[in-house]
Amino acid sequence: MSGTYMDLHVPPTLVTFAVGIVNANRVVSQEFKQHNSKVVLLPLERDENEMPDFVAMEKNFVRVTELIKAGVILAAQVVKVGGLAAAISKMSFGNKIGMDFIQEIEPADLFRPNYGALLLEVAESVEMEHEFRGVEYSLIGHTWDSQVISVNNTEIDINEAFEVWEKPLEKIFPTKTNACGKLKLKIFDQGTKGKSQVSVVKPRIFIPVFPGTNCEYDSARAFEKAGGWWILW
Repeated sequence: MSGTYMDLHVPPTLVTFAVGIVNANRVVSQEFKQHNSKVVLLPLERDENEMPDFVAMEKNFVRVTELIKAGVILAAQVVKVGGLAAAISKMSFGNKIGMDFIQEIEPADLFRPNYGALLLEVAESVEMEHEFRGVEYSLIGHTWDSQVISVNNTEIDINEAFEVWEKPLEKIFPTKTNACGKLKLKIFDQGTKGKSQVSVVKPRIFIPVFPGTNCEYDSARAFEKAGGWWILW
């Protein structure tokens, strides 16, 4: 892949995609599932060029896959942009389940990207030394029934943090919109032959828009050109 846009020049870059098949029952999502769980970090060392230790990463991934199959892992999240702070926040947002860090953590370590590292939620009864044998891990906290994230003697309200997190893209991908007007339909008598019971002046086209989609405005223009009346949602 390569290209140029205005004053940005992209050199030829290899872009790869991988697709795998897995039983849906063995897929875990990122949000915390319950209170009083252990929150575990599987760190990953990287060299001066930010290249990960692939041997250690493979070992981590293999062990995590085994634990998922065994039903040990309740939630999993990668640590990337925003570091632990972003990862823990996203895990808390889903079910509004907070977390309490068991010890203080340096701000730099809290926000530093850690590509390849994994955050896991496991039940309180899990024996860590047995289940995570052979891989480096650390217990960093517990989930609890309070809707706050407690770190370094500071409590962050999950609901307030979620509003701040949504705000930057709210204008582009609105989560709240004004109610649409009622669709006016012309109903024909049941005795009318050869005509539909329901008729509309123009077809209505619904175009869902959310982070990750594209070409929504191109689609809208094409439908409008064809005589349609669209709602960009």
